[in-house]
Order: sequence, then C-alpha cells, then structure tokens
Amino acid sequence: MISSLLVSILLSTSVTYAMPTNFSALDTRGFFDKLTGNDIIIGYRWVDQNQAAAEINRYGTLRAIPATDGEKELLEGAYLSPSLVLRPDGLPSDYWECKITANDKLFLKQPMLFISDVEKVKRNTGAITNYISAHGISNTDIPKAILFSEHRYTGGKTGYQMLIPPLYLEKSYYYSERKSGWGTNSLGIRAQCYQFGCPVRESRNAEWGKWPISGWPKDK
Repeated sequence: MISSLLVSILLSTSVTYAMPTNFSALDTRGFFDKLTGNDIIIGYRWVDQNQAAAEINRYGTLRAIPATDGEKELLEGAYLSPSLVLRPDGLPSDYWECKITANDKLFLKQPMLFISDVEKVKRNTGAITNYISAHGISNTDIPKAILFSEHRYTGGKTGYQMLIPPLYLEKSYYYSERKSGWGTNSLGIRAQCYQFGCPVRESRNAEWGKWPISGWPKDK
C-alpha cells in the first residue's frame, strides 16, 4: 500500500517537472520543432559595441531595436546580409559583426517574399504592404512575412538584404518605453557578435537561394 502511494507521488512529480507549464497544442508543435530542427545560418548584421555586448551577446538573440533611417528601406525590423563580404564600408571602429542562426523547421515555414523592383516601393510603407498583399500573402500574415530585396551597400557593393519583422524579435531593454513593436523569439533565433576580424568568427554565407522564397531570382 505504502509502496504504491510512493510510486504514484514519484510519477506525478516527474511529470510536473518534465512538462513546461501552459503546454498548449501550439506550444507542443513549437516544442517538438525545436527538438528536431537544426540551426542554420540566416545572415549577418553589424552593430555598435554597446548593442553587441550589452544586449545581443547578453541575451543570445536579436532584439527589437528600431532600424536606423539609413537601413530602413522596407519595413521595421532587423536587416541582415547573407555574407560578411558585404560589410558596409566606413563603419566606425567599434562596430562588431554578428552571426545570426535560426531553427530551420521553425524559420523556413514562414512566408517569405522577394521584392523584385524595390526602387518603386522602398521607404513607402503603404506601397510595400500592397506589394506583399498582391503577391499572395494575406493581410493577417503580412506581419509574419520575411522580406528580401536587392540592396546597394556603402562602398558600391550590390547584394541582397533580408528583413526579419518585429514579430520574431524580443523586446529591447534599451527601448523599454516603447508600447509595441516586438514579439517573441518563436523561430529559435540565436545571435553572437564578435569584434571585427576575430579569427574564430563564422564566415559561411547564408544560403538564401535554397530557401522557399516566393519571387526569388531564378539565376541567383
């Protein structure tokens, strides 16, 4: 009798600690995706030392820091490059380079769209959202859309850029007064920043051309 009661207590205790609280059906899908997925490089970003060390490296992920006027060609969010070769010229000496990864099963199932003629819509929120809607992404999914476009980097280098929307970025404590403009790290995004030229840094390109991006140029 006592032994049966003890076994019941042990079983209930182990289940309590093994299962996270608020374990809904949606959480279950994300939970098992994280268990079975693999981290892939999704891009690189350059930020000042304070942002790199005090926020990104501290929390290990990207944060919802407002895009600068210079980089905000599309919508709000975090702008990434596919390669370290595209490092903009003229960055201050205290800028660090950051490698960004994400869980492939979570990341690659999100809506992705390449904006083919970005010059016609860039820096125009209404035109960009209309473009997204006209290319098969519903209004409810527009905040989820990961966008791509051509981009001319300082120094004359031409390449591509990716925009991760705020929905997938955690709140920044630097901008704690903001009432909106962030979400949760639901894609398993990880980030690590290094001083420029650090010998242990990652150097592989993000393989955007292999992803399911609607409208991606066929020759790229």
